[in-house]
Amino acid sequence: MTVGTNYLGPFLLTHLLLPVLESTAADGSDVRIVHVASIGSTTIPTATSVDLLLAGMKEDGKPYGYFPAYAASKLAQVMMAVEMDRRFGPNANRKVAIKSFSLHPGGIHTQIWVKNTPHPVSSAIVTAIASLTWKTWVPGAQPALDACFAPDAVSGAFLVDFQPHPVAPIAIDPVRCEELYVKSKKLVGLE
Repeated sequence: MTVGTNYLGPFLLTHLLLPVLESTAADGSDVRIVHVASIGSTTIPTATSVDLLLAGMKEDGKPYGYFPAYAASKLAQVMMAVEMDRRFGPNANRKVAIKSFSLHPGGIHTQIWVKNTPHPVSSAIVTAIASLTWKTWVPGAQPALDACFAPDAVSGAFLVDFQPHPVAPIAIDPVRCEELYVKSKKLVGLE
């Protein structure tokens, strides 16, 4: 469910909007797709298969883990930004270009981590740390706004504090990015 919500849903929406984005770019507008990912995406092992990534890192016979599924969904978003840049970006040899970015907005103080922390003491600790160190929603939106509007944003990049940041090696593997793209299109019914 995490991969479906965090990755496949946005993947489908992006593809349903592509005709509008392409016609807007044809008018000379600077069109961008911004994928809100996470620095957690860098925790996925390089040898991970695309199938395991799409399964939310859930292996047969092993319990579901919220954070591995979350990290997998966010890595899929980074890979989608890379593949979208390859297919539609400024260097894609197309009449119109659509820039694509992924970014880490920073730690945002929401209830998601509290609700997914099963033990009450752990939940209280997470809440206390989040209230002291994480951003509220308004500053948490700034990285996405920067990616949407800053003229010097680099298409295809994973941004942290508006700077390109290293990604997991799988995220820039063109074979696995294409494999994820093709399988994702099938999963959402576009092929």
